Amino acid sequence: MNISSGYLKKMGYFVFVITIFTFCGCGVGSTVEGNNDTAGNDIIIEDIKTQTDSSVMDVQRDSEMKDIVNDINDVEISDTTDDVAGDRCIPNWTNKECGDDGCGGSCGSCGDNAVCKLNVCECKSGFGNCNDTWADGCEANFSTDQHHCSDCATDCGDNSICNNKTCACQSGYFNCDGIWINGCEVNLNDPATCGKSCDNKINCGQNSICNNGVCGCQTGYANCDGLLSNGCEVDLNSINSCGTSCSNKVICSKNNGSNPVCDRGVCKLTCNSGYEDCNAKAGSSDGCEVNLNSINSCGTNCSNIVKCSYANGSNPVCDNGLCVLSCNNGYQDCNYEYGKSDGCEVRLNSPATCGTNCWDIVNCGVYSVCKNGVCECQVGYANCDGDWNNGCEINMTNDENNCGGCNITCGIGEKCINSKCGKGYRRQISINNVSSTGLTNYQVSFTINTSELISAGKMRSDCGDIRLYDTDGTTELSYWVEDGCNSTSTKVWVKVPDIAANSTKVIYLQYGVLDLTSKS
Repeated sequence: MNISSGYLKKMGYFVFVITIFTFCGCGVGSTVEGNNDTAGNDIIIEDIKTQTDSSVMDVQRDSEMKDIVNDINDVEISDTTDDVAGDRCIPNWTNKECGDDGCGGSCGSCGDNAVCKLNVCECKSGFGNCNDTWADGCEANFSTDQHHCSDCATDCGDNSICNNKTCACQSGYFNCDGIWINGCEVNLNDPATCGKSCDNKINCGQNSICNNGVCGCQTGYANCDGLLSNGCEVDLNSINSCGTSCSNKVICSKNNGSNPVCDRGVCKLTCNSGYEDCNAKAGSSDGCEVNLNSINSCGTNCSNIVKCSYANGSNPVCDNGLCVLSCNNGYQDCNYEYGKSDGCEVRLNSPATCGTNCWDIVNCGVYSVCKNGVCECQVGYANCDGDWNNGCEINMTNDENNCGGCNITCGIGEKCINSKCGKGYRRQISINNVSSTGLTNYQVSFTINTSELISAGKMRSDCGDIRLYDTDGTTELSYWVEDGCNSTSTKVWVKVPDIAANSTKVIYLQYGVLDLTSKS
């Protein structure tokens, strides 16, 4: 309370009042309001003290002051508030509850989003106290509260939002009846009200879903007749319509089996003994279609089924999943027990499979033959180490350590020619083909200085020890001596199998084995 300078008169004394402050319980920021009447009867001064000096007397409290107050006629009250009737303490703090507490210090809170104006709690713009209690202030945001949208009375209902004080529907929902009290009552992703808007919503029917306003089927169901009235009418996991789509649904068969079921669109059943369902997949409905004891599907399960072959045999049968047949003479079925279907695949008189039955078969190796199930060497070759794994490894016609037989060694200076040891000589003959055309079986002649060779004892006088070999040194070539063997010089013709164009062909002349039979 702020009382301006004035005079108080009582019992002939004048008291000079400088300034008196009284603080009410509302705290800093409170103001005192009054009606400035002249009587001053509404002002109660509980305690007024002045500074004591020689010219001013002390003003006593309580009873003495009450007398003084009654005589105040010229007190001027300062008023910082607009004209408001009645003298009271009015807090003007934001969020403070304004009660007629008479400055008793009982001011409370108006709550959030509220202000205190003129002894009354008020809501800020855009907010409302819709539950009529100031404990939680102005709890309703009219811009976003779906149950108090724009004012306390407007409830947008379920599945709605309040957007800038206007009711709207959540995504996927519509207010098709135009009444907000029941909100956005239509879920356009509900199979019963599926669509893009209120005008095109439909009922998708049984076993259906609605995805973004479009009807679809639940997993395991299909709409195979295209009608919405009966929804997704086909159960793709039923044995009567088993599949993954309308195009491959089938009725599961009990063929050669029992207890069919539809497992994720695939027919499955318990097969009878000796039968298998080897094509179990979506769209298959032939039951246990494979007879494991048939020559066309012989096996013990789907993974080893074969068709029995007639190769080199006859009368095949399927015996407990194995192909068995009668083999032709000289043949054996050596892998039937492994479920193979290649018939009688082993030829017993072949060098690669030589034997009398499947258990004694050997590979005779190189340069060999098989006679009556026994390995033998080709003419001119020998198995000198006794190991058939490398076959007949020795060429007895030119091996100086095995000449004509195993371990037959030629003497010093001797050669093994046609399986015979002797004083042999070999000369290289080069044939030049300057033509751009290759030559085949071409006859070439050359002259031997027989006078020198015969006189030196290196060649027989009848030229009967002459031999000619191809480039490999082992393939013997055909030749003849023109006008017979001459003691001075002899002309020899040889037939060369091939001479490449623009190339040099090398052949070999051999002579000097004394006991060779003459050859022309």
